[in-house]
Amino acid sequence: MDLAKPKHQVLLSMPNQQVEVDEPTLQLIYKSIKDVADDDGWANLSTLGNHLATIKPDFDTRTYRRAKLSGLLQALDLFEIKLEGSQKFVRKKPSFAKVLKIVHDVIIDYRGLNEWTSINLLAIEIAKRNPDLNPRIFGYQNIQEIIKAIDSKYFELDTDKTQIKLLSIKEK
Repeated sequence: MDLAKPKHQVLLSMPNQQVEVDEPTLQLIYKSIKDVADDDGWANLSTLGNHLATIKPDFDTRTYRRAKLSGLLQALDLFEIKLEGSQKFVRKKPSFAKVLKIVHDVIIDYRGLNEWTSINLLAIEIAKRNPDLNPRIFGYQNIQEIIKAIDSKYFELDTDKTQIKLLSIKEK
């Protein structure tokens, strides 16, 4: 085993080769990924293709000028694709905006504006209120890591990143 090589690599999309897909087809792809994905949101590309063919037999990537499903998903720039060994996996790119809103709302309820809040206590409260929030889909091991990664004009972290405060209230 070669330790210098990563277990998987994320394949980046090429924005200059983006394609447009109609909303019903996009929703079909999202739902299909959700149907066959693991707990971290990753779906085996082969399984996804089989699932799509089962629920919509006339689905054809060539309609969107792509020979393969992986090429279509990569061109859409809405999905992450990773390679593990010889298998490809795909998931919807997560939206960090949802996490920012959750952190914002919990700080307001828990502490208020311009008040320092312990990141550990905040993470516990966020987990209680949002049991379905899975930090791994954002690339983090736990909620504390997500909070520490926030780079926003609305929040301030103290120098040792143990506390956070809300600087202003977002428009809803």
